[in-house]
Amino acid sequence: MLDFPHNRNYLGDAGTLVDSYISGKVVQYKEQIATLEKREDRYKTVFGDKISVFRRACCPLFGHKTHQCFSVQRANEELAGEEGGV
Repeated sequence: MLDFPHNRNYLGDAGTLVDSYISGKVVQYKEQIATLEKREDRYKTVFGDKISVFRRACCPLFGHKTHQCFSVQRANEELAGEEGGV
């Protein structure tokens, strides 16, 4: 490509357009991540509340306390393994 001043301006504008597009996408993805993290926190809270209610209900029904056979740490490890394989 010949080095004419109008070519440099054209390429500079294209680079700016690409940079602004990428910046916009980065902002969009960061907002999406923040939303998903909030949702995950809400799910953890709701699940914790619901499992407590379930355990309290099982005690009078079955005459013994239920034990947590599926720990949160083990669940997180399994989820991390599934995400790594995708």
